[in-house]
Amino acid sequence: MSFNLKPKLKMWFEVDGKPVLGQGGVELLKAIEEKGSISAAASSLGLSYRFAWNYIVKAERALGAPLVVRSIGGSSGGGSKLTSLAKELIAEYERIKALVDSVSSMSIKVSVNSLKCVVEDLAVDGGYARLKLRVKAPYRLRVAVTKESLMELGVKEGSTVNLMFKAADVALVSKEPH
Repeated sequence: MSFNLKPKLKMWFEVDGKPVLGQGGVELLKAIEEKGSISAAASSLGLSYRFAWNYIVKAERALGAPLVVRSIGGSSGGGSKLTSLAKELIAEYERIKALVDSVSSMSIKVSVNSLKCVVEDLAVDGGYARLKLRVKAPYRLRVAVTKESLMELGVKEGSTVNLMFKAADVALVSKEPH
């Protein structure tokens, strides 16, 4: 059995344990900078104006500082611009996200061998358990696992288990050593 595992991570900024700014918020701020208005930014992202406005207000309250400077209508139509704090947060978010993405772009190849077995006998000794597993008559395996693993997996005599192991060479013999 072989797996190609890829880590996936989400990132956001928090203040006092509460989320303030994540990927969506950064995209909203960047759209405001590009479009020059909250309304146009929200529309370009498929968000309602109310949602975008509330997101910004909530973030500003949590930070205790403005992220957007708004100017009201008039002949020039008004608009919105990002504060230096908002620009710094975007830059810091993108810097950290690039680091996170560089880690999550790695893949981990895991190859394991697997045998379906029945637990014939088990004995707990200190922090370990020794199991006698029947693979297929007349083959048996003896393995040691931690007592903690045994308890977490709920393994007991008669349980069917999948023994997964990493090995380049395995030999099954029909006679048990004495």
